[in-house]
Amino acid sequence: VKELLKTADVVVENFRPGSADRLGLGYKDLSADNPGLIYASVSGFGHQGLEEYSKRPGYDLLAQGLSGFQAITGDPDGPPYRAGVAIGDLVAGIYTVLGILAALVVKQKTGKGQHVDVSLLDGLLSLLSYQAGIALNGKGDGPSRMGNAHPTICPYSTYQAKDGFVNIAAGNDSLFASLAEALGKPELATDPRFSTNSERVQNRDALDHVLSSLVSEKTVDECS
Repeated sequence: VKELLKTADVVVENFRPGSADRLGLGYKDLSADNPGLIYASVSGFGHQGLEEYSKRPGYDLLAQGLSGFQAITGDPDGPPYRAGVAIGDLVAGIYTVLGILAALVVKQKTGKGQHVDVSLLDGLLSLLSYQAGIALNGKGDGPSRMGNAHPTICPYSTYQAKDGFVNIAAGNDSLFASLAEALGKPELATDPRFSTNSERVQNRDALDHVLSSLVSEKTVDECS
């Protein structure tokens, strides 16, 4: 392995932090023979940061729980749900590729390699986006499970039709007016409870009740 890596541009390892070092295959060992080597590490919790976790093996489900990702996924009255795919694994892979590409650009200019350190936890924390903003800015009790609803846009959810389910995403007031027209209820757009997005968010339950009733009378094709 060491002979191969003397002329390599990139190596990717997925050991538990510390394992590659014990094998003599850590970044310090390999970069001593190949200063231009880009060494990418993918782990559950990273090589530094949360000391009590960094040396532990990591799996997607564990990272989803620790990051808070599961806390915002699922029905309000049900248990936390993991995402339907291994999203922590996948996003860590994407970020690893981005880190490697950035390091390759630097190598082209300087000839020097780098250690790219990516964890499942890092990636999932980054995906919390506006939910993290809500928590950090102290809005209410922080993020919570809302099923298919959106905390700052309404309507933005899934509704039961006669023969299946329909996703409705009216991201602004103009789209909501078009939705109301399409559903045969143009007056909804001028109803003071629903005329602006902020009002629709405040009156989410009332609007969901109206939309659920209207959609339930139609087939999926009719809604499309």
